[in-house]
Amino acid sequence: MVNDLIDAESSTWDVGLVNNLFDDEEARIILGMPTSVTGGTDQLIWHYFRHGQYTVRTGYGVAIELHENGELGRKGTGMSGNGRGEDQLDSTGFRGSDFRDCWKKLFERYKDEEQSEELFQEMAFVLWRIWKCRNDFVFNGIMRDPQKALMLLRKHLQEYKDV
Repeated sequence: MVNDLIDAESSTWDVGLVNNLFDDEEARIILGMPTSVTGGTDQLIWHYFRHGQYTVRTGYGVAIELHENGELGRKGTGMSGNGRGEDQLDSTGFRGSDFRDCWKKLFERYKDEEQSEELFQEMAFVLWRIWKCRNDFVFNGIMRDPQKALMLLRKHLQEYKDV
């Protein structure tokens, strides 16, 4: 949690720890944020909405907005964190130089399909669930049961369709 990155005695960022855990750009951003003078408990928030709660609907809305204004995909290239810039994606013959390139190839191949919009929405949900499971493992040490992950995927997809 965030409080683990703050030196308890000085109430300032533990610069060495932040620099060890994050890449240079992220560490610079984190270290530029002021720490709380009064303290408080950590909270998970979704800063895109006033109530701070993430829902599939708000996440999709933000993704659409970012896509429309050209911001989606600008930060990263879809490469692994190995820093060598090697191609990491090779699924069903869609080898690309980065994640965006693979998506473009998938889009070109399936854009004329009868239910292409639904197909792309489902692909986005699948990738999102994989990413969430990966983050649970990397950051929290939680290994998700694939069957439960699939059930969550189906639940979130149905919630989105019901809205």
